[in-house]
Formats: sequence, C-alpha cells, structure tokens
Amino acid sequence: MAAAPDPCTPDLVDLCRLRVEDLDPVLEEERLTWRSTLSWDFHSSAELVRRFLRIQALNGYALVSGDRIVGYSYQVCEDRKGLVGDLYLLREFATPENEACLLDAVLQSLLVIPHLQRI
Repeated sequence: MAAAPDPCTPDLVDLCRLRVEDLDPVLEEERLTWRSTLSWDFHSSAELVRRFLRIQALNGYALVSGDRIVGYSYQVCEDRKGLVGDLYLLREFATPENEACLLDAVLQSLLVIPHLQRI
C-alpha cells in the first residue's frame, strides 16, 4: 500500500492554472520583503508578473499548500539562454526543500527546450 501524501508538503502547480488573485498575497509579501531588505520598490515587477499571469504567458510553477499559494518561480527564454526570472516563498514556507522544489521544476522545464545553450 502506498503511503499517504504528507499534508504539510506543498504541491507543485503550473502557473498557467492560477488566477492573479491567487498569487497576490505572495507578491505582496515579496514587495514588502524587497522594500525592507534592499530598499527596492518591487511594485512594477509585481505588476509585470500579474500582467503576464493574467494573459497566461508566464512559464513557471507555484507551490500550493492546501488552498493557498505559498511560493512561485518562473523562467524566461531569451535568444539561446534560459533565465530564472524570480523565485519567492512566503517566509513560513521558505525552506531549502521548497526552494529546491521550485528551482528544480523551473530548471527541468528549461532543460527540455532544444535551442537553449545556457541557463
């Protein structure tokens, strides 16, 4: 018999399955974190994420715990290189395991793109 999934382990979900409103709490915490840590205004970057998510043009993944988005990461292809655009987890879910899960998902999706020469 297979073991039951750990209810504390977040699930990986493709960003195209999310609504903008689902990601808003994560983007807001990220905005506040950037402001307090680096004195940088993340507002315009968050708006770009929202815009591309709204038109389902953002390639990446979110971590979902229950019915709550707890983190996300996305990738961008530019010419022959792949870029990790962002990776952020809510503070309470910012563990090395969750970071690795998101980063691995993004990197794996970049590795299958035939024309990329570097990431």
